Amino acid sequence: MFQALYDNPLHIPVAAWVGSTLAIGVAIARQKLVGFTIFFAIVCALDAFLTGPWTPLASDSAAMTAAGITFVIAGDLRYFVLLLDATKSWRRLLATVALAFVVPVIVQIARAAGVTELRKVFLIYELLFFVLALAIWFVVRPWSAFVRRLTLFEIAQYGLWAGADILLLSTGADAAWLIRMVPNLMYYAFFLIVAARWAD
Repeated sequence: MFQALYDNPLHIPVAAWVGSTLAIGVAIARQKLVGFTIFFAIVCALDAFLTGPWTPLASDSAAMTAAGITFVIAGDLRYFVLLLDATKSWRRLLATVALAFVVPVIVQIARAAGVTELRKVFLIYELLFFVLALAIWFVVRPWSAFVRRLTLFEIAQYGLWAGADILLLSTGADAAWLIRMVPNLMYYAFFLIVAARWAD
């Protein structure tokens, strides 16, 4: 039952499109992160279309693989841009891009080492990013209330994703699909909204 709800286009891409539109509205209304929000809202909307149930790309094609990897990096890049305030200097921008590639590169190494089951690949990614976000929280100790909130948002999002995938892999429980919808909506529909809402 819940898997059918998860696979419904109203979840992805429609919720992502609604969330992206609302995010632009919030950013314009508050006059905060307007360019950032518009750019990443377009990226998010394309992601939901090209990797969702209405995609014109074949599920096992190189184009689908490339789209998936590109959009995952772009989605995480949103957080790192705000974390490091990447527009302030070229060094910050380079550090932002480098951070966005840390987890994807490690995951590709794991795939090359023989991890091929897609759900396990997802779980490795989710756990690695969860650990990275925790490290940022406890070691870097984000310096502004805005960045602290976004970091907690990322920890919750990736923790929920990992928890849902652990359930799917260990028990196959249908309820795991319902749990997985929460971080999906956080990622696709709410990240840009809360970023625009919380921005100083």
